Amino acid sequence: MYNSTTSTHPTFRHWSIAACLAITATVMPVEAQDRLPYNAVPGEIVIGMKRTSTSGETAQWSPGRTVNLLSLLGDDARVVREISAVDGIVVSAPSLRTEAEINDALGRLSASENIYAAERNHVYYASAQPADPMLDKMWFLNKVSAFKAWDKRSKSPGIIVAVLDTGIQLDHADLKGRIWTNIKEIPGNGKDDDGNGYIDDIHGWNFQENNNKPGAAYRALGLRGCKIHPTKRIYESHGTHVAGTIGAVANNNVGIAGISHDVQIMALRILGKPCAAGTLDGILEAVAYATKNGAKVLNMSFVRHGSPSKLMRREIEEAIIAGVSVVAAAGNDATNNDQRQKYPSGYRIDGLISVAATGPKDTLAKFSNYGRRTVDIAAPGHEILSTVPKGNNPSKPISGYASKSGTSMATPIVTGAIALMRAENPALDPVEIEKRLMRAIDPLTHLKLWVRAGGRLNLAKSLREAAKPVKKGNTKRTQTSGKEMTQRAIGGIRIDGGAKHTHRPAGQQIPDSGNISGKSLY
Repeated sequence: MYNSTTSTHPTFRHWSIAACLAITATVMPVEAQDRLPYNAVPGEIVIGMKRTSTSGETAQWSPGRTVNLLSLLGDDARVVREISAVDGIVVSAPSLRTEAEINDALGRLSASENIYAAERNHVYYASAQPADPMLDKMWFLNKVSAFKAWDKRSKSPGIIVAVLDTGIQLDHADLKGRIWTNIKEIPGNGKDDDGNGYIDDIHGWNFQENNNKPGAAYRALGLRGCKIHPTKRIYESHGTHVAGTIGAVANNNVGIAGISHDVQIMALRILGKPCAAGTLDGILEAVAYATKNGAKVLNMSFVRHGSPSKLMRREIEEAIIAGVSVVAAAGNDATNNDQRQKYPSGYRIDGLISVAATGPKDTLAKFSNYGRRTVDIAAPGHEILSTVPKGNNPSKPISGYASKSGTSMATPIVTGAIALMRAENPALDPVEIEKRLMRAIDPLTHLKLWVRAGGRLNLAKSLREAAKPVKKGNTKRTQTSGKEMTQRAIGGIRIDGGAKHTHRPAGQQIPDSGNISGKSLY
């Protein structure tokens, strides 16, 4: 949007134009995501009058100062807008068609003793419109109204998001300054300075190999049957891709922009090796680590088929009780999770949000799992462009980009939205976040059959919902797996068939120690 009222001078009250031109205000709103075909409004000039100061804080026009615009700009010149707050006007001069004519007019106007400055009416875009070269390839940003949302809030400083995944390229050019740093730890001294049980855990932890290197690993290419390629090596890219969607740097003239332009991403490597698999113990430890070290959102873009883990459920519940929102992928089998649940997304816990994937036409992606009871919300997950490590140097990856599809890609879009919501209203707990996120969707008839919310994420609406104050007295206690959880009633959310959802019953679980496998990760 253009902005011609940027002067910081005191307001002036009196000015006159000898030509007695009529003032007609015509305002054309420009959506933040649009780019006009010109850098300045054709034929328009912004004129700011000179001021004389009578004291340190007040100023007024000198009596009798006038400007004859017709003589300077032509007989068809007219004032289209008065900017009284800065003692200026916007003039349309249709007869000025060439750059030379416009520059000549600007020179003559600026030479007037009564004019402070005359300039082209240049177009300004809200700072929420990032200047990143690959932005036009990120189709999903328009779908979730990201540009409109960024006019309200684009950053979530201080919000720590834990990415439980394959590790993250910590030095990726588009993640610079977005990787969480444990300020209580002194790098490289071989000591557990903060007493959290992890030595030199500067940016997170590698739960795959139990070390302080949670970066993207350079490993053998995985083949079918979890076999490895005899010679070809690649960087694990799934976690870096997820991280970029959540919080890639904006306005750095590099690559892409994340959902949140300022967020701290904690790297927790729980998946890896040829099958992109991880074990229950590593995931449990990672959830506990994230909770104890200040994370406010957990991104879990992985899935397991089969019976639920009681231990994992407990850790997730403990995280939610501590104020951590949990976002999990629904899975990529094109199956109904109501009938055959996937975990961790299948735990029916308030504050845990299960995410399905949609495509450019706002229909459920052909690979996405669904479930009117067990899958909460949908978000774009088809051909999502984000950050990845590339190259053949095993110690120094190149900062690259790639498109991937899956509910793993839809999940971080929701995670990024929640980070912004939490920054917008720190008083919101995970259950209230879920409630507001669910009612802020874009309702879509097709999705009413497939997800509980009946629609797709809308970031702009979510921030508007987040900004509303929390009502006092709507907190209740609910027994869940022998624990007391502070929950807010999720009343009034309709699901298909007219039923009203209040809270998800705990149900029965049995212990589980099986493999947790990232589905369709690469």
